[in-house]
Amino acid sequence: MEIKKPQEDKLEKNWDKYKRAIDMLEKKYNGRLSPQDIVREASRERSPLYDWFDWSDDSAGEKWRLHQARLLLNSITVKVMFEKGEKSYRKYLNVKVKQDGEWKRFYVETDTVLKTPSLKEQILQRAINEALYWKQTYQDYLELESIFKSVDKTAKRLKKKLKIKIAN
Repeated sequence: MEIKKPQEDKLEKNWDKYKRAIDMLEKKYNGRLSPQDIVREASRERSPLYDWFDWSDDSAGEKWRLHQARLLLNSITVKVMFEKGEKSYRKYLNVKVKQDGEWKRFYVETDTVLKTPSLKEQILQRAINEALYWKQTYQDYLELESIFKSVDKTAKRLKKKLKIKIAN
């Protein structure tokens, strides 16, 4: 059920080339990289980074509008009143749904996701993967050890209960 984006394929195939180019720019800019510098450097057709970017204003504009739509959907919240007070939740969650024989991404109301076991499992899978990634990123900070232990404990419990796959 994995959906791979074209950008992920491009990144995987060209990772070494892009990494070397970014390393060179890091040296050129004294360890301080900005997106503006990267785009400016990549805009030259001979740049190893040139093919990473979409230089067509039409298609890049469409991609930007899709990004804006995602931002908009992610920003919509609903407020729920509990005994202990009000809490806000995202109204929509991004999940994969099979449509016309293909897995596609859609935004679905949180209530629907929570009531649909396969959709809820997707969200829990994503959450635990993000927590494990966060743990890996900050593993050298001993001050966070108690959080790491909680993440591991929760991952183990979800793996057993929901058959969630734990990324290594």
